[in-house]
Amino acid sequence: YIAVNMRLEDLLKIEDKTFFDLILCSHIFYHIPKEKLREIVNEIRQRLNDNGNLVVVLDSDDSEIYRFRTRFDFPTKIKDFGEDLFATQFQKLLEDENIPYDQRTINSLIEIPSDEEMIRILAFLYRVKQTEIKKHGDKVKKIMKRFKTKEDFSVFDWRQEMFMINI
Repeated sequence: YIAVNMRLEDLLKIEDKTFFDLILCSHIFYHIPKEKLREIVNEIRQRLNDNGNLVVVLDSDDSEIYRFRTRFDFPTKIKDFGEDLFATQFQKLLEDENIPYDQRTINSLIEIPSDEEMIRILAFLYRVKQTEIKKHGDKVKKIMKRFKTKEDFSVFDWRQEMFMINI
């Protein structure tokens, strides 16, 4: 058992004779231009041994944390290339390519202690300046108040989907 941690571009540069039993791509496909995604997935699959597995983890667009985006009027450049890539879009890509997969939901919760912390998180998720989110501070506070616990945290689901692709 040897674990190798590398950037995607480094993986794709490895000579053709090197194969892997498992390749895990956790939250990286957001950073690939949409028009290259199909090609990259197929290149990665070619790097797997017989019975090798490609595991892809992406955010689910129905998580409460992502539903915030429908409540604000700020630019929604969610990811580096301006495209939302959530599990539903990746699932469609696999189905369009007739690539068999097994899908599992990873349910997790995120505790947010303050309005300011939520503003930082939303600014990160939406790739906008915190000042853009702060313009909607009253709305942020109102939404967070609905999800308060007795410990004075706001708790949101942050669902992810894991795709297991067996070669």
